Amino acid sequence: MAMRIIHLAAAGLMCCMHASAATRSYRLPDICAGYGLPPPAINGKTASSAGARGSLSVEDGSRLVSINGVSVWLNEPVRASSGVFILPQGDVSGTLDPLLSPPARRPRGRKWVVVLDPGHGGSDTGAISPRKVFEKKATLDIAKRVSSHLRGLPLDVRLTRERDRDTPLAARTALAAQANADIFVSIHMNSAQNRTAAGVETYICASAGYNSTAGGAPSATPVAGNAFDSGNVVLAHAIQKEMLRATSADDRGVRRARFAVLTSAPCPAVLVECAFLSNPGEEAKIITRQYRGKAAEGIAMGIRAYAGL
Repeated sequence: MAMRIIHLAAAGLMCCMHASAATRSYRLPDICAGYGLPPPAINGKTASSAGARGSLSVEDGSRLVSINGVSVWLNEPVRASSGVFILPQGDVSGTLDPLLSPPARRPRGRKWVVVLDPGHGGSDTGAISPRKVFEKKATLDIAKRVSSHLRGLPLDVRLTRERDRDTPLAARTALAAQANADIFVSIHMNSAQNRTAAGVETYICASAGYNSTAGGAPSATPVAGNAFDSGNVVLAHAIQKEMLRATSADDRGVRRARFAVLTSAPCPAVLVECAFLSNPGEEAKIITRQYRGKAAEGIAMGIRAYAGL
């Protein structure tokens, strides 16, 4: 269990009980105190706290919170009871704790291995925009640009594919496992029937016992990727934050899903959706080298931040 949540319990701060003895939750004022944040300010259905050590904003009944200026989807919604906002223990220890009290980075006895995974390829085109922008080509271009940004750093950067070819999903994470990877980043383009949908979103493996952000049945059985839940959320937050800074895109948040490359990942892993090819405005941007360069810069800077570089 993460350090700060241990401090919360050891300090005797209020731990509420809900539904069953196995379901615990923490009051927002106690959470803020535990992380050295000011008491939360309440404004109707929302509560927020910001200080030198970070910021946190929540809304009653919503899974979407803001942590240090980045939108993050929790496993369960925040609840307000008698004017006090309450968060489930699992989200405090599994999401807030890694981001508001980051763990010490492990010593770098060797170059960290970064595996970049350009989504799709070969006969698997991925999304195709109305102006015939192929996801498989855009992701490969961005991955190569990310690799260039990281050149010269104490990182061993590898790509799951370096040309337009079929690459099975299992082979992508297998390469990461063979390389003893420290970071795995799968790069994609988004698409939706709603052509107004826009923005950047970064996915991590859904936690065991909970459903994905988009819904669906939860799975109680942990998968390989769940071994890195804390690292996943820290890596995703870093990349999402830097992507927003570099591209000025809408913040669709750090989300949770059971994508194959996330469930089978042998290390902290994320899947980044860089833009919506179905959105005319974002399609026009992704066509340009300038925007693809910005997306690559954001991913690279997120990796650097996570790796302490």
